[in-house]
Amino acid sequence: MTFYLHGETSGSFIISAFLSDIHGEPWDLDTSSHNPSNETVKSGEFLLRVFLTDSGIDLIPSTPILGFLYDEDYPFALEGISEPALAPISVTVELRRLSDGNKIYKANTELYHLPVPERPQSIARLDTRYGGLHVKRDESEWEAVFPYSFYLDGAWLASNPDHLRQFSDLGYNILHIVPGGQGIGYDLHQLDLWFDEAEKLGLWIMFDMRWTYQDNDYVRIQVERYRRRTNMLLWYTADEPDGHENPPSAPLKAYAFIKSLDPYHPISLCLNCENYYFESYSSGADIVLADVYPVGTNVAYSNKYHTPCNETYGDCGCDNCRPNINNPLLNIPARLDAWSYFLTLLPPSPRTNEAYKTFWAVPQAFPAQDFWLRAPTADEVIAMTLLAINHGARGIVGWQFPTTPEIQAVTTLFAHKVTGTGAVKRFGGLGKFVLGAKGFSVFPADVKLPADAPVGWHPHPGIYQDPVEGKAWPVGSELLLIVVNSGDTDVGRVNFRPEFFEAGEKLTRVKDMPWGDGEPWVVDSKANELVRSGMKAKESFVLVVEFS
Repeated sequence: MTFYLHGETSGSFIISAFLSDIHGEPWDLDTSSHNPSNETVKSGEFLLRVFLTDSGIDLIPSTPILGFLYDEDYPFALEGISEPALAPISVTVELRRLSDGNKIYKANTELYHLPVPERPQSIARLDTRYGGLHVKRDESEWEAVFPYSFYLDGAWLASNPDHLRQFSDLGYNILHIVPGGQGIGYDLHQLDLWFDEAEKLGLWIMFDMRWTYQDNDYVRIQVERYRRRTNMLLWYTADEPDGHENPPSAPLKAYAFIKSLDPYHPISLCLNCENYYFESYSSGADIVLADVYPVGTNVAYSNKYHTPCNETYGDCGCDNCRPNINNPLLNIPARLDAWSYFLTLLPPSPRTNEAYKTFWAVPQAFPAQDFWLRAPTADEVIAMTLLAINHGARGIVGWQFPTTPEIQAVTTLFAHKVTGTGAVKRFGGLGKFVLGAKGFSVFPADVKLPADAPVGWHPHPGIYQDPVEGKAWPVGSELLLIVVNSGDTDVGRVNFRPEFFEAGEKLTRVKDMPWGDGEPWVVDSKANELVRSGMKAKESFVLVVEFS
């Protein structure tokens, strides 16, 4: 978790220790193979120790391990580590190699042990293992929230006093009002009334400061006014700062200032470009949103400016989207995969807030305008949403509401059937699986992957361009499977085999199909596969499958 509260008794560190070509200290043993199964590399025995840097008090006493660590969970006791404070606690992670004179490798991180707020308010933190947002109010238990909503036009909201209730009835769970372009951009009295009603309706607040985040006076007014609300979820500072060429240092400065006022809620921003000062801009957020709009635009020639577009020139409304990719929707997983890769290149430093990111997606959900000659279809909107989730998005906030009748209809149906309270009652909801377990990429059984591809491997869409892909999240004896055909044509028989299963585990039956129509999927027990006779173009499914 990004922080712990005083009174909580335990926490955990996620620790990795392996050979890297990018970061770390020199490894002076044989590195002829970076495969962790290589016996020369794996033969060393280590002692792992985690302790408070200043006092030397152990959080995890010396623990023998063999070989390398990949995102391993190590619990520790919170009781008695220190009095709660807003300042971080420095922690040292030490790995001692025993085979050759006690060679020691070290890394440092920070632990936040915060006091419980004096007045009732919401508290939200990120799970750095699965990327989910967890919230609590007062004495309530922590709960995971999967955000599914839209950026909301404030003028539409103000045009009818019943619009906020109507918006909530559609099943969305986040209130993100886009401010006007002058000063703060809100009538704060009106905003108070909307937020009061939103609390009664069960809507969480995503507070947008896009026009004022670089002005500390304005930021202080807004944060102090709204940070104690019991439905406050997160702050939103910069909207496409890369596209607008805001100072690259501005988001991080705003981040530090907001955290000094309110350490109890995460901070988000949205980036327009694939890689324009990504490191600098992304350092100013816990959550980075991607607004990739690939539908109805020519990514090689600008429909708006009538100029070519390439990696260094032109604006086609979809930065660095590939004109040679099999279908335009694959630009969404390409962006998220690229960002995930960028994070592996950045030094994991708490001071610059890097390597601790959650991604959300902003699906294209608006009518024809500017670069885009048409609106996405209903099937395209859901395919973009599920592709984003498959590739790491842990929240969905579409641009923009009001939208087209077709998109409104399909997104409200998706909210009620997959993400909302009805879905939670029916099968646990999307968040139970996606925010609570490790996901594994799965491919149709006839797709040829590289011979050395590890289990769960998902190549960049520039390499893997089969239109059909899936991802599975196992929880207990069930798994959630998301399947998308992002292509423009129907495909024949589709069969998925869970290569990530432990020896002897078998699919038993399809328990539920929260999303998808027509012919059901069936389990082929002999082949241990999930099978369907085909999929239509842009068709998507969400399945709950039992296994034993």
